[in-house]
Amino acid sequence: MLSTPNGFPQTLHGQLFLLAFDRRRNRFDGENHWAFGLALRAAMLTNLYLAGYLQDNEGRPEPVGVPAPADPLLRAALDDIGDDSPENWAQVVSRGSQRDAAERVQSQLEAEDWVRVQRRRMFGMIPRTRVRLRDSDSIGALAGHVSAALRDAIDGRPADERLLAVGLLGVLGQLPTVYGLEDAPRHLSQLQELVDGAIPPITGMNEAIGIVHRAMRAHATFFAEGP
Repeated sequence: MLSTPNGFPQTLHGQLFLLAFDRRRNRFDGENHWAFGLALRAAMLTNLYLAGYLQDNEGRPEPVGVPAPADPLLRAALDDIGDDSPENWAQVVSRGSQRDAAERVQSQLEAEDWVRVQRRRMFGMIPRTRVRLRDSDSIGALAGHVSAALRDAIDGRPADERLLAVGLLGVLGQLPTVYGLEDAPRHLSQLQELVDGAIPPITGMNEAIGIVHRAMRAHATFFAEGP
């Protein structure tokens, strides 16, 4: 299935960005999770894959050759991938600045009036921005759809393909709005199985996260043991 609930952005990166809003703290929480930029990038690739713009060629993303998508961010992500690109999915997910990915998605959602950005300067010098939702209640509804898709998949029931993809990316990106932190530990093995059996952009994000974790452990070991 390739459905999107009414009243929400049609792109997966747009939905995922909105789900970074922490309704308990009434603020966007994506910047507090280092994998958020990876998740947004992977969401664009997932959108392109599910819509038939990308295919997997022996572990590498490959454009299909159909007309480019109308969405400018999806079109730019597709243009970044050449027909003879040697990069695998994890490398393409990791390409570019994570902060830049979040800023570009935020700007798009602001232009489409999904979010409102308040810009001001602290003490007249330090620039600060505060992102506000147009409708926080609708995000609760979207989170409910995504969480339901995750639970359906965990319980072995059919789940909407796009909503499940957003859910898995949200779990990998550590967004509690997508799947509550109190629920996730009880289903870690099932969630890992879902990720392992997911489509290439999602497994690519999982691999990219693993690469970062291994680099962080090596860095910590180096400084703990000394040169």
